[in-house]
Amino acid sequence: MAFKFDLHIHTTESYDGHSSLDDYIISAKSKNFFLLGISEHDKFNGELINQLKNIKKNFFFYKGINILLGTELNFNGIHVLVYPSDFDSSSKVMLLKKKFASDALSFVELCSAENIITILAHPFRLKQFLKFDRKFIIEIASKTAFCETVNGRSFFSNVLSSFYIINKKTCLANSDSHHVYELGNAYTILSENVKSYDQFFDCLRQNNHKVVYSPNLYSLLYSRYLKLKKKVQQNKSGN
Repeated sequence: MAFKFDLHIHTTESYDGHSSLDDYIISAKSKNFFLLGISEHDKFNGELINQLKNIKKNFFFYKGINILLGTELNFNGIHVLVYPSDFDSSSKVMLLKKKFASDALSFVELCSAENIITILAHPFRLKQFLKFDRKFIIEIASKTAFCETVNGRSFFSNVLSSFYIINKKTCLANSDSHHVYELGNAYTILSENVKSYDQFFDCLRQNNHKVVYSPNLYSLLYSRYLKLKKKVQQNKSGN
C-alpha cells in the first residue's frame, strides 16, 4: 500500500496562497493522500497552531487526514522548511528565526541540536542559484535533515539537484502548492504506515520511500494565469 504525502503546502494564510486549508484537505482526500505538511511563509498556520497547542504533539489527525504543521522560513533567499515535534518547539523555532534572521546555516545547525526537523526547499531554484554560491547551497543541504530535490514548481531546481545532491542526501518530493490544482504535481510515497512524528521521520531516514514528479498541464496554466492577474492588478494600482 502506498502512503502519499506532501510537506510543502501554502494556504490562503500565506501572502501568495490561493486555496484554503479546507480546500486542500478535500482535494488531498480525493487524491488518496495520507498526510499533508502545511508550511506557511515565515509563520505557522493559525488554525493548526491552535490545534497543536491543545494536543501538544505534532502529527495529528484533523478533518479526516493526517497533518504535520510546519513553516517555510526565508533567510534572505535561502528557504528552509521546518517541522517541530510539538507546540513548545514551534515557539522555539520562531525565536531562533528572529535570532538568525539572515544566517540559514547557524539556524539549521541549532535546529539539528534541538532535534527539530529541517528540509532545504527547492535548493537550486533560479533565484537562489543566481544569488548564492553552489558550494554554499550544498553545505546547507548537508546540514538539514532532508532536502527537497523534487519541487512541483521548479523544474530548474530539480535538474540541478539531480547533479549535486541526489544520492548524497535523503531526498523528498513536494508540490510547493499555492493552490489546490498544484497538489499532486510532486509528492513522496512511504512504503509503510506510520502513526507518529518520530516514526514518520525515522522511516524517511531509512529511505523507505520514493519520490514522484507528475505535473499536470492545467495546474501550470492556472499558475500562469494567477501571475498574469497579479501583474495586471499591480499595474492598475501603480497607475
